[in-house]
Amino acid sequence: MPEVPRNVIPVYAADGAPRGYRSIEAAQRLVQGGFVTAAFGRKGHLKAIFMLREDGANPVEAHLRVGTSLVIYHDSPLLVNGRA
Repeated sequence: MPEVPRNVIPVYAADGAPRGYRSIEAAQRLVQGGFVTAAFGRKGHLKAIFMLREDGANPVEAHLRVGTSLVIYHDSPLLVNGRA
């Protein structure tokens, strides 16, 4: 894995795909202009920036998607009171 210089901030698309790096100054200008959403570390340092969605919505979902299916991978059939 290539080393990333300490003076750059990673840029991610709204879906989380990596899009490259920006200098700290350029990243701060994008955040102040409202073009991206910032992710800060626990000490308040800028860690990453995320591009906004095309409709201007927040790129990070606040809630999990509903309706994910439960898949059970097992060879034995299920019984009324548990597995066989």
